[in-house]
Amino acid sequence: MRFYENSKFIKVIFSFILTISLFSSAAYSFDKNFVAYESAKVHFKKGISHFNKMHYLAAVEYFRRAVARYPDYYIARDFLARAYLFAGYKDAALVEYENLYQLTPDNLSVLSKIEYLRYEQSNPTKKLNFSQLLLNDIYRSKEFKKYKFEAPIDLVVDNKKNLYVTSFNSGRIIKIDQYGKGVKIFKPSFSAKLFGLDIHNEKIVTVDYENDCVYLLNSSLKKIRLFGETGSKNGKFHGPKGVCFNENGKIYVVDSGNNRIQKFNKKGRFILSFGKKGEKGGELNNPSDIVVVNGIVYVSDYGNKRISCFDETGNFLYNLPISKLNQPRGISYLNGSLLISDSKIGLVKFDILTKSYERFLTWSDGEGEFSRLFASTVDQDGYLYCLDHNLQSIYTFAPASKKYSNLNLEITSIDTSQFPVVALYTNVRNRDGSPLYGLKRGNFYLKEDDSSIINHSVSYLKNKTKSVSISFCVDRSMQNKKNHEDLGWVSDFILRKMKKNDRLKITNFNQDVWQGLKFDWSRRRILKALKSKEYGKGKNIGSTLYNSISDLVAKINNRSVILLTDGKVLSDSFSRYSVDNVIDYAKKHYIPINIITFGKADYKLKRIANETGGKLIRSNNIKELKKVYTRIKKMKEYRYVIVYNSYKKKQSKNWWVDLKVDILHKGQKGIEWSGYFVPE
Repeated sequence: MRFYENSKFIKVIFSFILTISLFSSAAYSFDKNFVAYESAKVHFKKGISHFNKMHYLAAVEYFRRAVARYPDYYIARDFLARAYLFAGYKDAALVEYENLYQLTPDNLSVLSKIEYLRYEQSNPTKKLNFSQLLLNDIYRSKEFKKYKFEAPIDLVVDNKKNLYVTSFNSGRIIKIDQYGKGVKIFKPSFSAKLFGLDIHNEKIVTVDYENDCVYLLNSSLKKIRLFGETGSKNGKFHGPKGVCFNENGKIYVVDSGNNRIQKFNKKGRFILSFGKKGEKGGELNNPSDIVVVNGIVYVSDYGNKRISCFDETGNFLYNLPISKLNQPRGISYLNGSLLISDSKIGLVKFDILTKSYERFLTWSDGEGEFSRLFASTVDQDGYLYCLDHNLQSIYTFAPASKKYSNLNLEITSIDTSQFPVVALYTNVRNRDGSPLYGLKRGNFYLKEDDSSIINHSVSYLKNKTKSVSISFCVDRSMQNKKNHEDLGWVSDFILRKMKKNDRLKITNFNQDVWQGLKFDWSRRRILKALKSKEYGKGKNIGSTLYNSISDLVAKINNRSVILLTDGKVLSDSFSRYSVDNVIDYAKKHYIPINIITFGKADYKLKRIANETGGKLIRSNNIKELKKVYTRIKKMKEYRYVIVYNSYKKKQSKNWWVDLKVDILHKGQKGIEWSGYFVPE
């Protein structure tokens, strides 16, 4: 090793060979311009340093210098495209990838990036499309041995893609993991006949049809609470079937034998009941299931062959205009549509906005068909799960775009500060750009210089205590000066909920942008900083939001930007960083921008809030203000940190190490390469 360190010529050749190995499919020129290459390598190393600190714009400048100094430095070109992409400049990234593909036409990795970006630009719909569904897998009860789900009734899926199925005959809930393996069983008693179930905030609710009671469980199927008994009075049941949570965690139970709906609080205390036996509007006949969407209660009225709609206080509204329903049983919700499982005519998707509907009964050109469909649900990645009662099977369907497309795996940075321990920060996205949740160690395959890494971990972020980092952007323009006295009380809805492990930063802006308070947890200091009266001309919203996103990118907890403004946008508010730059940057790192306005909001602000996953809230909407902190705190973690011990020794300092990561999930594959310099 000492010989290599002292021989610059051999070191250059070896480094250049390593560079070639990263793009094995590309043809590299070898023009012996070692001076230019070494100069470019210095810029590249500085670029990598900034890239791994997630200072992407700074990395762009150094990668550009490296490419300018040595045009055939293809690794630098690739990292230049990545830096553009992670900095929110999607179009510039696409240009660089297309240039690189012209230079290396056999490079499938680059081609995959180009296809992903082009597909993302086409703005594909995220709604369920029956015509695009392909059979992905079948879970048959008889194949699950002790985890059989005989005479299944209902199913739900959690954020980690675990399925929960009620088995009526055995009186159990079966938990099936994302790999199709039974992992947990809940059986309350020998006489139990479990029917419907639902999940909300990692709490599960199910009903016992035989014993007329309701069980509240955690996601490990441990009992939290039991309530209810046989009868017709308030809080009692006669053959309960369906059950659901509303968005606030209140519980609705379909009391089928009493032909009514009962509503309870989170602790199982009775609130109200509505409905009675009959055929008229608001009357029910053997109802079977229920879902609550945006304050409207949708009930599967099995005996009357319809879906009846009520408000949350029990007032009848209308019946859905679906003429072909025959035996409506299960009902669930997805992206503006109701999924109604009819045991005679199959799955019906009803669009709430357009009042249109379509059916899904057969697949594979009619070769597959449901026998008696009882329940259906969709996970956060768009996979459809259909429960066939007669066949005692769960059919899973994948959108064609996901079944046949590769996953998009991104390595956003590599931390070697604790070398030989190395940490890779990664994102895994579906083809439509949505995050892929619930992956485990076994989904990732890692190689370092073609040597397989076996003992790696991906649970680093999962095991950390939940906390938040928030960047407050405070409008100090003359237009917003009249709202100065309101800044404190509006912000206090968030500040009062913060914990000592949370952090909040204040950035003030008018035509200039400046720090009002570094990241802090003290409510007193934050309120004091908000009292500043440095108002002036201009409203540089673009720079403020972009810089605030940059402040949060490297944080390893839940993050959000919160903009407090009057809602107006000036002609030069987005002169340096466009609305698209801000949106792409925030979306790339899943940082929602919540905007609180003291007046009517400009459409540009509406776009930013909606497209980044945030919310636009008027300052007088107290109900929504109270939810802001909780919504940020409960955000799902989308990042995976792959941690492993390197084979390399510190004596190899400054040498480039080649990394390759493969991912496999439900038949889909993703691949990404990267690398790092062994630290000094």
